[in-house]
Amino acid sequence: MAAHVVDPLLSQANAHDSTNHRRTASKFAPPPTPGHRPASLHSKAPTGTAAEPLNIVILGASFGGLSCAHALLDDIWPQLRTTSTAPNYRLIIVSPSTHIYWNIGAPRALVAPGLVSVEEAFIPLEPGFHRHRGLPVTFIQGSVIAWEVPEKLLTIDLHDRAARAKFKTVRPRNAYDSDVGIQRLEYHALILATGTSAHSDLLSLHGSHLNTLGALSAAHHRLAGAKTIIVGGGGCSGVEVAGQLATYLNYRGRGVARRRVKKEEWKQILLIASTDALLPGIKPKVGQKAIKALKALGIEVRLNTRIVAVKEDFDLTGQVKVELDDETAMVVDAYIACTGVFPNTKFVPKHLLDDKGYVATNPKTMRLDKIGYPGVFALGDCAAYSSNYVMDVYTAVPIVLHNLLNGPPRPRTPLGLPLRRQPGPDR
Repeated sequence: MAAHVVDPLLSQANAHDSTNHRRTASKFAPPPTPGHRPASLHSKAPTGTAAEPLNIVILGASFGGLSCAHALLDDIWPQLRTTSTAPNYRLIIVSPSTHIYWNIGAPRALVAPGLVSVEEAFIPLEPGFHRHRGLPVTFIQGSVIAWEVPEKLLTIDLHDRAARAKFKTVRPRNAYDSDVGIQRLEYHALILATGTSAHSDLLSLHGSHLNTLGALSAAHHRLAGAKTIIVGGGGCSGVEVAGQLATYLNYRGRGVARRRVKKEEWKQILLIASTDALLPGIKPKVGQKAIKALKALGIEVRLNTRIVAVKEDFDLTGQVKVELDDETAMVVDAYIACTGVFPNTKFVPKHLLDDKGYVATNPKTMRLDKIGYPGVFALGDCAAYSSNYVMDVYTAVPIVLHNLLNGPPRPRTPLGLPLRRQPGPDR
């Protein structure tokens, strides 16, 4: 008879990570009898090195997912094999892209080729895990399209043949050997770090990084020949994109040698925002300084104006028609949308989301309390607690990992920055 196994991960569900949760006793299934075959991997922990490992799955491989993965392998993994009878675990990271997009540099990268190199903008993920050689970690390129919460199952649309080959390495040994592109993955613990996507594919990844590379190339071509440009959105991205466009397209040289381009090369840049000030999530003085700086670059700023529709390539010339809420329209050569973001949570059941589509997460423990079982967390931009700033990731990562091990209570402490989530596509 196999020895009874104590799972060091999630061994005392909901007992430690929130003062609002009552302490509950750990419950373990009795040892299996000879010849007994468990109905699923959840019914009992693996009982030896030959048993199927338990899957710790991270969805997303940007700032949140990568931070969690590396911290888990560096700090938590050694604690999971403290006894000879402890279960085996493996880490599986699922992401639509094999590269992280350093979109902090996107406002400059979209202006013209060469301002930000491809190598600087798109960083491959897997080489960063070379220092974890020997640990059971697998990266799979794919997108989660369904989540069966009670069954602890994820349905993944695998990106290509390479992704299908990698999935075979984490498929249960007794599973049917299929090479189809849609596969199901069972998890023991799950961390949602799927983030958000900008409405423009210039400012964030939309699937593979090759899609963004193509969008940047098309933007470079369009902007080079454009005479009139509209930037939609008065938040951080809109202000920076407008400023970068003017700086690099309408001026030559730097410092004392800086000068305007010739009149025939000048590009008219208009920034449109639905709010009564720029940068509405920050102190008003900062927004006022932004308007002054943009106007000094020759940019026109129009406030309290809402863009209601954008029609790309609406005529044979390839121009863009931008319709405004005052029932007027403008025809320009190029339009760049900087109108907020949306959470990448289409696969999450609606009862686990708030009214804006973000994952309803306990802001202190990062748990999904509505799940009904432990071991499911969300952090970063996809979670309701976040203001869509990267610092919200870094304050949450140690809390997620601490509570994953069910240590003493450790709630998240926000940094208290004067920031709030920016308005969305109605800007």
